[in-house]
Amino acid sequence: MKFIQIVILILLITSCSATPDSVDLQSTVDAAVQATSVMLTSEAQSAPPTSTQVPTPISSPTPTSLPPLGIGSQRISASDGMTQVFVPEGSFLMGSPDGDPDVFAHERPQHSVWLGSYWIDQTEVTNAMFARCVAEGACSPPRSTAANTYGVYYGNPVFDPYPVIWVDWSQAQSYCQWAGRRLPTEAEWEKAARGTGGQYYPWGDEPVSTAMLADFQDVSSSCARVHYGACEPYRDTTLVGERSAGASPYGALDMAGNVWEWVADWYDADYYQSSPNSDPKGPGQGTQRVLRGGSFAANFSRDLRSAHRYPMAPDQTIFGFGIRCAETHE
Repeated sequence: MKFIQIVILILLITSCSATPDSVDLQSTVDAAVQATSVMLTSEAQSAPPTSTQVPTPISSPTPTSLPPLGIGSQRISASDGMTQVFVPEGSFLMGSPDGDPDVFAHERPQHSVWLGSYWIDQTEVTNAMFARCVAEGACSPPRSTAANTYGVYYGNPVFDPYPVIWVDWSQAQSYCQWAGRRLPTEAEWEKAARGTGGQYYPWGDEPVSTAMLADFQDVSSSCARVHYGACEPYRDTTLVGERSAGASPYGALDMAGNVWEWVADWYDADYYQSSPNSDPKGPGQGTQRVLRGGSFAANFSRDLRSAHRYPMAPDQTIFGFGIRCAETHE
């Protein structure tokens, strides 16, 4: 403020001593105002801040937490675009109980198994997905490019969203490794198919029709859930995920019908007699691997049960063998 008073005094003295012709009063005032502004700014910068000058701190945004994983959780695999569904940790009933005429001895005894949480493919691996692995040199092509009735199947864009077939166990394993996943164990496959309560089929206990193809009976309710021999006259594969009414408790599709699916385990008819009750991985060796889930060629409901096991030499394949992968939840 002292500076302002001095400037005003100078202006008064100048205006009194100068003639109107020699003094540009406006320019003098402008210069004084400018000098005053510079000084005020300097003083303001050097003065301690008042309570109104303290800047309000900017708070960092609170990170948005992801919802907890559980039944219904899904994610997309970056490697091949496969939708994966989450299976929480816990126990389930594996195998079949005594007294059921449709079950086989190698499904007994029914026993409780605990598994850690994991992800499993929502559908079977498609022709288009498998072709990417072949193109990158990580997979060998299917044994045949034909299907049961379709002359040109693999490599035909029309059938890109259909399940890849004519793959043996090693090809299935190679694909899952390329995709950053692995083949599911028998226990993982069965839990993903039937849930924790030991239900008969992926959708529950309601049976499918046992009608043979030639009967052409009304099996519409069954065929809304599963693609099998009584449903269509062509005896071949169909679009993956098309039977949404047959979803498992975790949202996995086609776990009954369409194509058989390789799992990781060696086969042993008596394995359930002594298998671990926590995270079983099958026998340490064997001559056959296991297939699960049935196929479009299945005419009998017992072949579509979630507990059904089918042994096969790992180097063998036909037009009804496909792939589903899994991944441990970290």
